[in-house]
Amino acid sequence: MREGPGAHARSQPMSAAAGRRIFDSTRSLFDYDALLTPLELTLRRVRDYVGTSAYSTIMNGIKTVLNLPEDTEIQLSTGGGVQVSGGPIDEPIPLEGWADGFRLNLAWVVDFFGVALAGDAFAGDAKCFAADRGGR
Repeated sequence: MREGPGAHARSQPMSAAAGRRIFDSTRSLFDYDALLTPLELTLRRVRDYVGTSAYSTIMNGIKTVLNLPEDTEIQLSTGGGVQVSGGPIDEPIPLEGWADGFRLNLAWVVDFFGVALAGDAFAGDAKCFAADRGGR
């Protein structure tokens, strides 16, 4: 039985990330050999959109899918790495310190949004990705 979404998915080399589709991200749910784009690389690409509606849509979408509090921050560390803070957590904690389930689900969800970003899904009307937080 599978441990969870993308539980055994591995990251793929940066050069292999070109030409991916949403299907490639979801395939990792069922195919143990499916590869994900490296989490930090995808977040660095998303960071290029800070201040745009695409950035807000992606970050809010990630928090919604993972059921994270609205004040959660997913940050890139100086010198490399990813840190998560918010909710009951006062200070950023390196992603390496989180449980495998959270890390792997985060990687899968970020990969999904990264593929959508690479495919210009946010160029026009991105209502299909708009996060409805249900009054949270």
